[in-house]
Amino acid sequence: DAGQIQLGATRIRHTMPKKQLADMVEEPVTWIDMHLGRVLISPLNPFRKAAGKDFTVQHIDATVDFMDIFRDERYKPRRLYGMPQPVLMALPVSFDVLRTDAEIKKIHVAFAATSSAVGHLDMQDIHAGVDHITNRRGETIHLSGHCPFGTGLANAAFDLAMNDSCIFGMHIHATGINTSVMDGFIRPLVGMTSDCMIDTLDVHYTGTDKVANGTYRMLYHGFSMQVHKEDDIPFRIITKHAKTFNNLGNSLIPKSNPKGKHGKPLGYQVTWTRNNKKPTELYLFGPIIDGIKKTFLPGLYVHMRTKDNQIEEIQ
Repeated sequence: DAGQIQLGATRIRHTMPKKQLADMVEEPVTWIDMHLGRVLISPLNPFRKAAGKDFTVQHIDATVDFMDIFRDERYKPRRLYGMPQPVLMALPVSFDVLRTDAEIKKIHVAFAATSSAVGHLDMQDIHAGVDHITNRRGETIHLSGHCPFGTGLANAAFDLAMNDSCIFGMHIHATGINTSVMDGFIRPLVGMTSDCMIDTLDVHYTGTDKVANGTYRMLYHGFSMQVHKEDDIPFRIITKHAKTFNNLGNSLIPKSNPKGKHGKPLGYQVTWTRNNKKPTELYLFGPIIDGIKKTFLPGLYVHMRTKDNQIEEIQ
């Protein structure tokens, strides 16, 4: 009747066990199990939209009770990894959801490097808003959201432009986060845990399908780390030389940024070059990895330090 569409409790999932999906196709895959509490779609005439091969929806309001995401990287990729924009723009139907509001009550993310090395991360109370979920050339998807993360809070904004250069942007502001919240994800993969309070984190970068550049500043204190030699991880060289890594890490990495009560906080220029043989997600978040490396090894990157006015913050 061209009216409002409402869905009640709905489950969307792969029907086979988690690891069986990758075993079937023998390449990296993402397995999901999503429990929707409610989806409310603003009035539309789906038959008219389908006939015109152009869908415009004013608003979608969604509540996700639980989402389970399992990224399985046990197999080598059979093809090169691409950016998302060419895939979206090549679809035979154009679409534009002008506004989407979503609440994800709980999400569980897992990443498998081998059958035994599986990292796990749980988050909850994620609130996100998206302007223009679209594949129309020249338009830009704007996503923003916030959620508690361990002891702290995180805000993020992500832009994805529909063009041939695959332009994107990332902006993150976080406060009061202890790195131990990531132990369950990192330790199964690299046999390492850490204890460090991140007072503030500000990241801003933009990129194309070739390279991303921006700024990174992480203010923290109380850093310590430990490599667990008893762990069975893919990179055995780390646990084999656990004592050496522990000594080097706890002696070379500064305990805080800034150094001391009256020290000047350091920020860095960050960059990451895309390798289409590596997962696209690694590229999209690569500048953050570069920022962590430069912050923890400041003596090697003096020439990459930023000035105070080069760090952008969001609230």
